Amino acid sequence: MLTRILRQLVAGTAVFFLAGAASAAPASSADPGEAVFKQACASCHTVGGGDTVGPDLKGLTAAAGGVELVRAFMTDPAAKIASGDPTIDALVKKFNGLAMPKPALSPDQVDQVVAYLQSQDGGGSTEAPADPVVSPAPQVAAGDAAAGKRLFSGAARLAERGPACMSCHTIAGAGALGGGNVGPDLTGAYDKYGGAKGMASVLTTLPFPKMIALYKDHPLAAAEQADLAAYFATTVGKQRPPDRSWVLVVIGIGGTVGFLGLAFLIWPKRRLVVRKRLVSSPTAMRRN
Repeated sequence: MLTRILRQLVAGTAVFFLAGAASAAPASSADPGEAVFKQACASCHTVGGGDTVGPDLKGLTAAAGGVELVRAFMTDPAAKIASGDPTIDALVKKFNGLAMPKPALSPDQVDQVVAYLQSQDGGGSTEAPADPVVSPAPQVAAGDAAAGKRLFSGAARLAERGPACMSCHTIAGAGALGGGNVGPDLTGAYDKYGGAKGMASVLTTLPFPKMIALYKDHPLAAAEQADLAAYFATTVGKQRPPDRSWVLVVIGIGGTVGFLGLAFLIWPKRRLVVRKRLVSSPTAMRRN
């Protein structure tokens, strides 16, 4: 009898503690739009935290155009910029002509982000607005511009073995052959992205579709970010380099001609011997 009572007491105590633990555990109230925003947008934007690489999005859905403008812009930024919308034009001018790349979001994810932004502006939700998403730009320590130039050109390898910037970009002082033209010229990018604060955010997150694919598994180290930022700062106000693609074409043609000339010097009679064989073969066949 006593054993049964003890068992019931232990079981009741266990149930009591389990129920208490369950009630004490924080309920999952994650907004899917907030989660998408943090993953895809917070590298360049905040909601109530001030401008960084892009504008603070607090109050955006309540501004001119409202929800539909935000949805249309997130769906196809380039098309909306080309439409000449005055609100979008003002933002582009404010941020030195910096155009937002098209986010890799599904229509449902776009709707989730729009709903989240609307809830932060006091609309679209009966619940109290959540705390603003503040995504402050990381503080970048003073870097070495000379080391940054070596990283940009590929003279020094990145720690995580990512590609050198020069493979896709060019910049003032890049050299006689310039750099790649897959990405934009980065002369003056330091000012374009908002100085030290904006450059810190860009180098930390690299929020561009092509760069995400290249550096997802090869992130820049903090010291590399600082060195590159210091190097970009030295190019502000300098003249952009001219297009040097024609130099590569000339080098290619010259190399081909030189190789063929060298081949004729090394084997001067080779072409004649082959020709004689080709001419004599049909003659020999007719004789037979």
